Amino acid sequence: SAHAGWPQPRTVTGTRPVTVILIRDKKKTGHDLALVTTEKRPDIATVIERYAARWAIEVAIEDAKQLFGTGLLTSHAQARLRKTPIAAHAHLGAPVARLLIPSIHLDVMVVEGVGMKQLAEGPGHYPQSAPIGSQGVTAIAGHSSGWGAPFMHFDRLLEGATVIVDAKRHEYRYVITHRGVVKPADVWVLNGDPWSSAPSKLILTTCWPIFSSKERLILWGDLVSVS
Repeated sequence: SAHAGWPQPRTVTGTRPVTVILIRDKKKTGHDLALVTTEKRPDIATVIERYAARWAIEVAIEDAKQLFGTGLLTSHAQARLRKTPIAAHAHLGAPVARLLIPSIHLDVMVVEGVGMKQLAEGPGHYPQSAPIGSQGVTAIAGHSSGWGAPFMHFDRLLEGATVIVDAKRHEYRYVITHRGVVKPADVWVLNGDPWSSAPSKLILTTCWPIFSSKERLILWGDLVSVS
């Protein structure tokens, strides 16, 4: 009988003998694997390599389907958010600003909150951080992969890049002052650029590297003008 978790067996006709290579999962982290080949004296390493290559392609296809699907959901959410008025004291999931970064052609709506539900619709404003344009530190998080990946190209942003936050009938213009990569537990970054004494600061955070949540890419900025 088929092992739980294995693909459903396929019936093939013919008289050619096959060799079954059974790989036991001694650590019990997954399942045992059965690899089948028609070679009489197969090189086990070669057979495993062939299967690994095929599985890698299948996994990549499934990942692409997932990323494309989540991107469509985010796109629909963004279209709805652009038609929704920006509120000064927004509830979770409501739009709080429009984020524009000309150098990477980013134009996206920002919602209130950084939970999974909020970030699925676009970048999110940390509720515990300063409101958009206020004195203090305003923090915004966004995905670097999946869900539209609004912050995927943040590695292209250098010090001096302009970030525009359009909210409550005012346009706040920030300039990137520093960037860095930290561990997820390094929440001190939400205090703003430690090398800046500006009264109003911006911080943008995203998971890094792309397709991973191992670290966080951080961009710090200072408010330089309001119009």
